[in-house]
Amino acid sequence: MSGICVLLATYNGEKFIDEQLASLFSQTVLPNKIFISDDNSTDSTSSLVESWQKQYPNIIELHGNISGWHGHVGNFAYLCELAKKSQCEYFLFCDQDDVWYPNKIEELLRKCHSIEQISKIADKTRAVLVHSDLEIVDEQLNTRALSFFKDQKLPDSNLHSMPKLLIQNVVTGCTTLFNRALLEAATPLPKEVIVHDWWFAIVADLEGVTAFVDSPLVKYRQHDNNSIGAVKNENRIQLYIKAFKHLKLSFLQAKTLNKLYGDSKVNEIRDFVSFYKQPFGKQKALVQRLVNNPNCKIEKSLLYFALFLCSMYRIR
Repeated sequence: MSGICVLLATYNGEKFIDEQLASLFSQTVLPNKIFISDDNSTDSTSSLVESWQKQYPNIIELHGNISGWHGHVGNFAYLCELAKKSQCEYFLFCDQDDVWYPNKIEELLRKCHSIEQISKIADKTRAVLVHSDLEIVDEQLNTRALSFFKDQKLPDSNLHSMPKLLIQNVVTGCTTLFNRALLEAATPLPKEVIVHDWWFAIVADLEGVTAFVDSPLVKYRQHDNNSIGAVKNENRIQLYIKAFKHLKLSFLQAKTLNKLYGDSKVNEIRDFVSFYKQPFGKQKALVQRLVNNPNCKIEKSLLYFALFLCSMYRIR
């Protein structure tokens, strides 16, 4: 079993899909397969992809999302199930509106291979996830920021592991490369998953190795129709509303993790899902362990908002 497979999710992406596909076929290391799942587009996305498929019939496979789970996460969940049926060993998530640097696959694959060699896991039995920084660009690909991590004031990825991953994800899906061991461990995606890349990041931390390439390898396009993107400036009320929603979803996701892993992996999962039962002093200590990045607006809000929430309500 060998080969590289790109997992590309599309929905009404006619405006940018050609540029993204062109960047995939400009890679210094080309993918062996590109699985594309279209989530019932109503524009010309499918016909544009079909034109590329005629040029590369042995590489591109176009599928319609027939899983019944639609939207951003559902479409990638379906792609993961398709990927498991392939003969490929390495996989990369891909959004329809970005542009990859020509050396993206090569750099991520080199990093992944080095981890496998150092860890002596050449038999590919241990989960590995590698991800990189991004260049933020506007709709016309003009640079807005050379580093997504610096622009969004994200914590050091090399130091961001469990239990902090229960609260904040620092892995952006379109920058990732992961091996089959992680694909098998992380899927099928539970319905409680907030974002597919966050779930993969948590499972990689629990099951194997995560590594960061500290340079941008993707032009991360920001436009009006982004499913997910760089956080814009928000006022304090907006931050606290977002913090509330984020905290609630994080609890639901952690509960699912707790059912899957329980005490077999980390006690922090159990502690987090029983957070509302803890005395205030323990709550404060736990939040300070979970939320350790004062420069991140969302985390900063969660630190205080979680304490307030748990003193007023019983979150179940």
